[in-house]
Amino acid sequence: MKKVKFLVLFLILLLPLATADINVDKFSSNVYNYGSKLLISGNIKQTTDVRARADFTLTCNNATGMKIVSLMLNLKANEPNSFSQLTTIPNNAAGSCNLKVDLLDTSEKLLETRENYAFEISNDLKGTFENQYQTYQLGDVLNIRGIITREDNTPVDGVAVIKFKQGENIVLTDTIEIIKGNVDYKKTLNLLPAGAYNIDITVTDNFGNTHGFIDAAVFQVNNDITINAGLDKTTYTPGDILKLTGIVSTTLKKELKNVEVEYKVESEKQTAILLTTTEGLNYNYKIPGNIKSGKHTINVKATDDEGNYGERILNFEVKAIPTSLVLTLDNPNINPGENVGVTANLLDQANDAIDGSITLNIIDNKNKIVSSKVIKSNTKGEFSIPQGTLPNNWKIKAEGFGLINEIPITIKEQQKLDVKLQGEKLLINNTGNVPYNGLFEVIGNTEKTGKTIKLKTGKSTELELSSLLKAGKYNIEIPSTGDKFTDVAVTKPLGFFSKLTGGVTANVSTGKRPYVLYSSLLVVLFALIYMIFRKNGENKTRKASKDQSDYELGQKKLDELRAKGIRKDKPAEYGKANKDDIEDFRKRMGKMFNDDNKQKDLNNYFDNQKKVHRPENNRNNEKPKEGGGMFNMFN
Repeated sequence: MKKVKFLVLFLILLLPLATADINVDKFSSNVYNYGSKLLISGNIKQTTDVRARADFTLTCNNATGMKIVSLMLNLKANEPNSFSQLTTIPNNAAGSCNLKVDLLDTSEKLLETRENYAFEISNDLKGTFENQYQTYQLGDVLNIRGIITREDNTPVDGVAVIKFKQGENIVLTDTIEIIKGNVDYKKTLNLLPAGAYNIDITVTDNFGNTHGFIDAAVFQVNNDITINAGLDKTTYTPGDILKLTGIVSTTLKKELKNVEVEYKVESEKQTAILLTTTEGLNYNYKIPGNIKSGKHTINVKATDDEGNYGERILNFEVKAIPTSLVLTLDNPNINPGENVGVTANLLDQANDAIDGSITLNIIDNKNKIVSSKVIKSNTKGEFSIPQGTLPNNWKIKAEGFGLINEIPITIKEQQKLDVKLQGEKLLINNTGNVPYNGLFEVIGNTEKTGKTIKLKTGKSTELELSSLLKAGKYNIEIPSTGDKFTDVAVTKPLGFFSKLTGGVTANVSTGKRPYVLYSSLLVVLFALIYMIFRKNGENKTRKASKDQSDYELGQKKLDELRAKGIRKDKPAEYGKANKDDIEDFRKRMGKMFNDDNKQKDLNNYFDNQKKVHRPENNRNNEKPKEGGGMFNMFN
């Protein structure tokens, strides 16, 4: 128990002893603004004589304290020593503030401290406003008046930002200077959108105190001009005079000055100036001769320099007058058997289509009506040109609503062939209106061939495919007509060997004496080979002998000429030949051509035999046809 008492006594001895009594007078206001003057006063009573410094610190909203005043005091023992100092509230503190006083001696030893609640610091301002009217017309003057003070009712100097708002949309921003708290704002309302306005005013004084006054003024702005006008009638004919009369006014019945009125019809504009809205409207317009028929409008606009605006649209009708009849052909050049299409467009004064009935006549070269029909305007009628009509110039004539128009057509020369396949023959018929005289081209697979034919109109002819193509299967195409025939078999007439071996083949087809057939084939084959090699050898020998004989004969003649002195050696003259040379050359070329043709016929013969004896050409085990010839027996 004694130990506890000693511990308590020891702790009491450690506590600093109060050597001074600090008293701060009550402040004149509970709320101060930035820049407000603050009078700090009071007294300090010290037990001993001492020279000391009193530090005054503001601590707001538990933030770091700010020293605002320091006073040097000569304190006398046991006597109240008064102090007083005027300072300014700083603009970096706000909220609830405590004032702390620290008393220190000259050695910075803390003699005494005291902290008490002092006041509130605010950056807010107070204000009141008034607006004279609730509704304005563009051109009127808006006047807003008011007064701005601090929390302690001290008038402020500063700036006010004024915002004109429609809903959340800011239409205009303006500023004015505030002197001694007075607000006197005047603004001529011009060029603003019509509607309801809210005025927000944000005021900031010179020390940073500020306040936003929402809806400081509320009013309505009108910018309308009402146009009351009419026409002398509602329907006009091209060339008529249209007359418009009327007046202009405003909803608020206010008189406007220098109002510009614009009249617009189609692309034509005309303007007039009304010195005041008491003047009337008066406008004349001549309907153009080529104006479009139907509904039209007159657009009347009224404006002034302040932004007031009005518009009125008046409607009128224009009659359609049939003015022209235009014919258009699908094709002015027609083949017999085709249809000629003609569109008859009935147009009014503005070249716009109008409805009606049109009579069409097609007239031949002898001015005789071939056909006639009635159609609706702006639609197409068709005439059929008879098949076989001779080439000539015709015309189509249109009549309606007192209008007549003609357009020529040409019946073309038509070179047309109708082609059909009959077996291995092409049946060709001239269905055109002019004789056909030219190459008739045929494509077999990829091989191009053809024949020149002459056909009068309505005549026909036949063309054997075997005269144009080798034996085989073909896809036939006729380029001039576009006809196509697939899988066409082309065969050749029986040749010498087919006729020669026809009886042997018949024996094979009946299954009799096969060995005789094979033996005959071998004999004929070896005979052919022998004949070919022998003929080639003879040709070479004959050619060499002939060349030697020609050389010797020429040399002999040359020697004779030299002996007579007629021939002298000189450079050879190429490109010159006498009559004998020409005749000799002709005979040689004819023989060479005949030999080449025989060799080609023989080669073709062997090629055909190879094809017909291939295994894939007899997959169906068909028996050879009788009379096909010995070398066609496996077909």
